[in-house]
Amino acid sequence: PAVSVREAAGRLGIDTPRVLELIRANVLTDAVRGPLGWLIPIDSVSGILAWLEQLPNLPADRGLWIPFREALRRFGVGELSVVRIVQLVRDGRLSARRDPAVPTLRGLYLVVTELRQWSRQAQADRRTESGYALSHVAAVLYPERPIRVAVLRKWIDAGLLRAERHRKAWRILPEEATRFRATYCLVQETCTLLNVARSTLDRWVVERRVVPVYSRRTHRKAGTPIFLRADVERLVALRAA
Repeated sequence: PAVSVREAAGRLGIDTPRVLELIRANVLTDAVRGPLGWLIPIDSVSGILAWLEQLPNLPADRGLWIPFREALRRFGVGELSVVRIVQLVRDGRLSARRDPAVPTLRGLYLVVTELRQWSRQAQADRRTESGYALSHVAAVLYPERPIRVAVLRKWIDAGLLRAERHRKAWRILPEEATRFRATYCLVQETCTLLNVARSTLDRWVVERRVVPVYSRRTHRKAGTPIFLRADVERLVALRAA
């Protein structure tokens, strides 16, 4: 025997979009889509309810415990979905209690501090998957010398920094930020590695002892010069020899 999405929603105490989330994640197993909609085995729905019954009862002092619906309202938009919460509880990574008077997901209670922690983790994971905004990269690419977003845009236009368009905004993957930092040196770091003053570095550039890959001579409207780290390290080795 099977039930419809609407019937499953009533049995589980959630709305129909949440049931569809559970189907897509295969939490509600063996659901079949027919000509009139999804059909969900009753055993699959009963399995979730039986799992809920095994949870400890909610203590008299609720303290930081909040109901499932409030958890979804506060943390569910783009962060902790119903599927993610159920998975975390099942894996023992999110504390949960149940209200014995409400034998559905509405009777599930969760700790708000743990939800907040997992919400921040979900945000970090999403940022890692989709890339960082330019404003974030500007602040963390060179923490000792924050970069203006306008400068990052010039580096993107010059082909030095790879970025992808997401809707109307540029996004930079974490590994690309790491590659850029490992490949290029700004002026201050170049002077530090070579143990010279800025005036000496400028003279060496004129003498072509070290040539920037990005400067006003090579790129129109370029800002501060950028050097290949490999070129700088080669010069360091020559000076040491």
